[in-house]
Amino acid sequence: MVTNTLADLNAANTYFGPTFIRTTNGLVGGVNANVASALPGSANVNLNDRTSVTMDDLVGNGGSSLSIIASQNISSLAGIAAAGPIAASTVNIGNNQTLTIGFNTAAAPANGTNNANFAGNIGGLGSLVKDGTSTQRLSGTNTFTGTVAVNGGVLELQNGLAIADTVNVTVSSPGTLTLISSERIGSLASLPTAVGNPAGGTVQLNGQTLFTGASASTTFNGQITGAGTSNLVKEGATTFILTGANNNYAGTTTVNGGTLQIGIAPIVTVPPTPQIGSIGVGAVAA
Repeated sequence: MVTNTLADLNAANTYFGPTFIRTTNGLVGGVNANVASALPGSANVNLNDRTSVTMDDLVGNGGSSLSIIASQNISSLAGIAAAGPIAASTVNIGNNQTLTIGFNTAAAPANGTNNANFAGNIGGLGSLVKDGTSTQRLSGTNTFTGTVAVNGGVLELQNGLAIADTVNVTVSSPGTLTLISSERIGSLASLPTAVGNPAGGTVQLNGQTLFTGASASTTFNGQITGAGTSNLVKEGATTFILTGANNNYAGTTTVNGGTLQIGIAPIVTVPPTPQIGSIGVGAVAA
């Protein structure tokens, strides 16, 4: 627990338990994670040895900070939004560094909080990875400019500003990206794998609109789904290729810029492997 002081963590730590970062009475509470495993946790999510991080959990207090100077693996992240005189929790991810969040909910002991919500602000030049089988929600205004990779579990986006508009996002199986509010991202892709073993995860629009394509040309071979007004909007001068055969979102598909391509030519194999692709069941506009 760190309260009302700025702690520099300069060694790898192995304690098993939660991490609390708190600010009270207007004093400063913060952690600088200066080396790998400064916040306990390995890259192997199945070990469930990662610490959970909770910021500003005392009512009426806020403004704690976490700086990711070296890449870290944690099980879950919770923090608060600004409210009147109470400042938001803030996380800064350093240049070329990665904050990985997740744990395996089926394994014991699980040192994490499933459905954790970080309502504060994440900034910096680094990247975010979601793995494991847990659920992590981002509901604040986040400005970090690295990439987002959803490799496992669920990453929920709420507020419309949970990811900066230019950030490139990959969603790979068995990961799921779920919209709680409409969201604009730079691009949507899935990681390439061997022929016949699609790596695309699931994008659950959940009645919201996903705007994508302004930053980069990409291919997504997962599934985009969602009932009601679940819409997809292609933006920018790029090419967005959908090769997943099971896209069934119920809303509209709109091309405001560039090219939306459905499927690609068969991959040269014996026999040829088709990449058919699909879009939602609603109207298409360009």
